[in-house]
Amino acid sequence: CEALWSRGEKFALDLIGIEDAFTDTRKILRRMRALARAGRPVRWRQHISDAELTEAYRACSFTAFPSRLEGFGLPIIESLWHGRPVICGRNGAIGEVAAGGGCLLVDQNNPDELAAAIASLLNDPALYQSLYDETRRRVFRSWDDYGRELDAILGLDAAR
Repeated sequence: CEALWSRGEKFALDLIGIEDAFTDTRKILRRMRALARAGRPVRWRQHISDAELTEAYRACSFTAFPSRLEGFGLPIIESLWHGRPVICGRNGAIGEVAAGGGCLLVDQNNPDELAAAIASLLNDPALYQSLYDETRRRVFRSWDDYGRELDAILGLDAAR
């Protein structure tokens, strides 16, 4: 983001989530605080309510999840469910969730590639619209759907 701001890009960055024990998280938060002190439009919002999270999704244009480790990819699904395109990695659980559309895939370990993806979504209306349209076409299963599928796998649906 600093590289983009230095080139004159205009956007704000909100980081939402709690600080955990991972060293990278602490480094990121220290860097964000330094950027904020330097006048950059960054904000770290720690734990927020479900209502605040819903409002954050409504207020943003897109989300970025450059996570190196993600167990399931729920934040990506949440963003897509709210109709917000996502910048995320292409590997593991994240890549599996992203494969359904609405995501701009990057090497999350490459800051230049991540910056290029952010710039693309800020400046390429056709790309943004295409990804947005993909989010609207996604079909998400409910917890009940997953439960029924698990029942079928376990043979519990026949017992009812």
